Parts: sequence; structure tokens; C-alpha cells
Amino acid sequence: MRPAQPSAHVDEDTPSLRGAAPRRRDHRRPEPSADRAPRFYRFANGGWLKRTSIPPEYSSYGAFRELRDRNEGVLHEILEADSAAVKRRSVPAGSVAWKVGAFYATCMDTTSIERRGAAALKPDLDLIAAIRTRDDLVRSFGAIEAQAALTPVAAGSSPDAKDAANTIARLSQGVLS
Repeated sequence: MRPAQPSAHVDEDTPSLRGAAPRRRDHRRPEPSADRAPRFYRFANGGWLKRTSIPPEYSSYGAFRELRDRNEGVLHEILEADSAAVKRRSVPAGSVAWKVGAFYATCMDTTSIERRGAAALKPDLDLIAAIRTRDDLVRSFGAIEAQAALTPVAAGSSPDAKDAANTIARLSQGVLS
């Protein structure tokens, strides 16, 4: 029995190159990418796909999101451990663990934060409330910039986009948001 003759047809989806006629496909040899790509994807990702589902808090999920979540978990454990060590006074004051733990504990102490309210913001709010003229506005920008680097216009220097050998002045949107 003779094998059936393969049919060759014009692939209408293949763009012509410089007006040449479209390529003909030879169906005697399978296209290397036709079957291998789906199998390779399953080979490379199948184990992860079987053991992983999209968590309900995400609309999509992938290896980089999983890595980010794991890293956040590790960082949270470090913060909690250092905070607990500061509360137990088991780390030397001024050490890295003490600084990290004290900072985290302070940020997480919402009871104290709520009790103080906006008291820490009062000097800045008073400065803003005192603005009456353009000169007052300029002085307030200078004071806020010196204290916290929070002005609506940022000035600095950066490499020239057209000639990286030169540094030029730069004005950009500041960080008041």
C-alpha cells in the first residue's frame, strides 16, 4: 500500500516577502514548533501548574508573584522577630535588629498613633495655614524641602538624554501627593 500523497497548500497567513509568492507547506514533515511548544510548556511548568492555584485575592498568579509573596512573608517574619526582641530587651540598643524592631513596633502601634492624632503634623499644617502671599508659598516650599524633601517641584541634575557625557539641570514633579 502506498502512503497517501501529502497535500501542499498555500499558507495564506504567511506574509509575502517583497512581493514573492507565499510559501508552500510540505505536510510530509511536521513543523518543529507545532507540537513541541505545548508539550514543552507542560514539561517546564506542569508540576507548578498542578500544585498551584490562583489565590482568591489575585486575578492572576505566576512564579514572580509567588516569589514576591514568599519574600514578603520572610520579611514579615524578620520584622516580627526583631520587634519581639526589642520588647523583650534581648537585643542591644542601637544594633541593626534593634533599629528594625523598634521602627516596626512603632509603626504597628496604632493605638498610640490614634491617640496622638495629627499632633505631629501641626507644625507643617500651621506653616501651610500661614501662607498668604507668593513669597510665603516659596518660603514654605523651602522649609518643607529642608525638613522632609516634599515639594511639588523637584530640582536636581541628571545625565543629558542626548549626550550622557554631560550633566544638566533637571526640574520634575515633586512628591506632594
